[in-house]
Amino acid sequence: MIVHKSTPALVQAIGTQLIAGFKFKKTDVKLRDSRRITTSFAFEDSRTMEARFNQDDQRVLEEEQHVLQQMSHLKRLYGFIQNIPREQIFRVVYRGIYG
Repeated sequence: MIVHKSTPALVQAIGTQLIAGFKFKKTDVKLRDSRRITTSFAFEDSRTMEARFNQDDQRVLEEEQHVLQQMSHLKRLYGFIQNIPREQIFRVVYRGIYG
């Protein structure tokens, strides 16, 4: 796999005929939660594309979803994140990762 570190290098590698399909523009859009695994991409024309994961990445995604679900349950149970006992957090995270 070839990785291009700059837009000009990418344009040169793709060629001027194909680069017209890409639109590069600066936006003020921020990711909602950059720590979570991205599972799909949305394009300006309302099309979406689901991410395809290899077996290892799929396992990590499932672990992440399990931990997030359990933490959400704890937050509902205790009212605020600050009220959740540390032991409960460690238990959920440890089980999510080491299963």
